Amino acid sequence: MNGESTGLISIQGLRRIRMSGPAGVLALYSAGLALHTFLRGEADDLGGRAVSAGGADRLLFHGVPPVWLQRWTPDLAAIRWLAVGLHASYFVVPLLLMFLVYKRMGARAAFEVVLLQLLMFYAADLIYAICPTRPPWMDYDVTRFIANAYGHGAALDDNTVASAPSLHVALPVLFAFWSARQQDGALRRLSLPLVLWALAVAWAVVYGGEHFVTGAIAGALLAVTVYGAFSIARSRILERAVRQAPATAPLLVPPGHLPPSIGRVIEAEK
Repeated sequence: MNGESTGLISIQGLRRIRMSGPAGVLALYSAGLALHTFLRGEADDLGGRAVSAGGADRLLFHGVPPVWLQRWTPDLAAIRWLAVGLHASYFVVPLLLMFLVYKRMGARAAFEVVLLQLLMFYAADLIYAICPTRPPWMDYDVTRFIANAYGHGAALDDNTVASAPSLHVALPVLFAFWSARQQDGALRRLSLPLVLWALAVAWAVVYGGEHFVTGAIAGALLAVTVYGAFSIARSRILERAVRQAPATAPLLVPPGHLPPSIGRVIEAEK
């Protein structure tokens, strides 16, 4: 075994997973993100009629929160740039987190984080195709200052009716759930900052008129659903692999990655 494999338990069924370090993880993420961008761009061309979530916001809050926030928040450039920065963090923080996961837990853990993100992105793309949703700035008198800050870069968004679920909110919620379940102390301690990041991003996208509150809530629910389904499927696959693998077969999963149910299976097999 090379240095990267030292201290890893192994499952014969996972031997074929090979990652060539951070470059391989980044290549997978880039290819998956390109596919998501394509699918998201095509989702609004599939014939579904775009609806507004404004009615749901009015039902829950007896008003329209994006309008409230822009009306009541002090009209200060610093506050608007804070919202722009939080919105832009969506494009930077995932890369930083993948790098941190790679450094602390190796390529396979980083691969898991990438796979989890991509599964959530594709689930959102399906929702965008089935139920396109108009953002607040299309239906209400709100200033779209976040898009204005990007200038011509805002034109790269070729699907303007992908307001719910909000992936800007879903991503930090997904990361928070994932990090909370890790045995690595540094990663586990990130869960609270990630929750705070999710709340801050939710404020930014609602204040910026890009999403309704219900769209932000839908993003959080999407993250919880995808993480739960992924965790169940992963546990069952690993349990099956443990039961079928010979006792001496090497396993390519770090100990901290094994769900509690796997430990019970291993003990039962001894």
